[in-house]
Amino acid sequence: MLVLVLGLDDSLLVHEAAEQNGIPQAVFFLPYAVATLLLAVMLVRGESRGMVLAFALGAMLLALSVFMDQVAPGHHLLEDGAKLLGALLWLAVPVIACAGRHRPADSTVGGDARSPAQASKPHRGRKAVGAVAAAVALVAATGAALWTARGDGGTPGDHGLAVATGETEPMPHEGDSADDSAIWVHPDSGARSTIIGTDKRGGIAVYDLTGDELQYLPHGEFNNVDLRADFSLGGEPTTVVAASDRSDNTLAVYRVDASTGTLRDAAARIIDVGIAIYGLCLYRDEAGETYAFVNSKDGDLQQWHLVEDAAGFVDAVLVRSLDAGGQLEGCVADDELGQLYLGEEDVGIWAYDASPEGGDERTLVAEVSADGPLVADVEGLAVVQGSDGERYLVASSQGNNTFVVYRQASPPEHVGTFAIAEGPDVDGVSQTDGIDVTTADLGPAFPPGLFVAHDGDNDDENQNFKLVPWDAIATQLTP
Repeated sequence: MLVLVLGLDDSLLVHEAAEQNGIPQAVFFLPYAVATLLLAVMLVRGESRGMVLAFALGAMLLALSVFMDQVAPGHHLLEDGAKLLGALLWLAVPVIACAGRHRPADSTVGGDARSPAQASKPHRGRKAVGAVAAAVALVAATGAALWTARGDGGTPGDHGLAVATGETEPMPHEGDSADDSAIWVHPDSGARSTIIGTDKRGGIAVYDLTGDELQYLPHGEFNNVDLRADFSLGGEPTTVVAASDRSDNTLAVYRVDASTGTLRDAAARIIDVGIAIYGLCLYRDEAGETYAFVNSKDGDLQQWHLVEDAAGFVDAVLVRSLDAGGQLEGCVADDELGQLYLGEEDVGIWAYDASPEGGDERTLVAEVSADGPLVADVEGLAVVQGSDGERYLVASSQGNNTFVVYRQASPPEHVGTFAIAEGPDVDGVSQTDGIDVTTADLGPAFPPGLFVAHDGDNDDENQNFKLVPWDAIATQLTP
């Protein structure tokens, strides 16, 4: 039972980095399963007091790691250290038990005439019953601690619910593969718009609005993606698409072929950014200049100016570099307000001046908390203009599988939280990384606009992206 609680928690919140590197989560839980089996056998057989003590200490460490995962999200070193110590103590159980077998037997002269096996049966039974009762109590206490630690941020009843009406084909790679998305709006026919999605284990894909794959480019380990229309290439307005390629720490650049919706390589060269690239987003300033923001897990933040070279391809020039703190990824730029929003996963959302001369001044506009509404890790970010003319910031609150919406006032105002639940045709969404949203009319399927969310647990299939009509979300927000 304890392993079940631990495994459920970890499958939602821990070991993401290992899974991104191709190590299945099952590998981490195998020692626990083996130790549990050995433990069950030895408890029934009534083994030594030292063995029971080792189990108790190991179980407490494992429970502690689960608790830390909730009250101190993002501190994976502490959590996994407790798990490792707990697992080692559990695996020490058979060693202790075997050592106990070699102790000299007690004399029965003047004592119980029964055999040692017969004499120990009641004692073994009491010990087994006591151990099972202790395990049940520990699981109950851990579950109560988890529920309390999560606070209001973990109570599903506090959130609005929306249902996806479509989904993309699953990624070709297993494990933690899909990540971020960008919606390309067709300039003449909204129904011909596409969704561009990244595959951390292989490349980048393009889907139509029914979720069918139109193109897959196995060009690298693409993490985040963003786009901007009306970028001049060869004297023609073009939609430029940029993605962060973790396989070689470069900035990948494409252009959208408007006749097919597919991507064509547009990079003038291999654009090496010089950091361990992770997150990415684009920005268009008032003068029409386009920039790419890239960041790393180590807190590096860079701004690159995208320019056309003499041959009609896209090059990039570094114009700004600064230290933004801890682990970064999700970011989005609001072109209208000239703001860059940057997610520091276990801290919150920072606002920067998006201009190259903006410097390093910043404001924390949303802070993570176990009580919500924003629960670590902060992942994907998106901005959208509502029908009321207000600008809104949407954030993936991965710690409680919800999405938090803020009105971009001063200070930002929390106006709603929603989750994407299972519907009649499409499953729900959890463990979301990247998101994107548009209020453009995309034809009969999504006339009021579209919200796209990465789904980290696509039932029994590989990860994919879920498609939700934007009005199903907007109607739940506080006016």
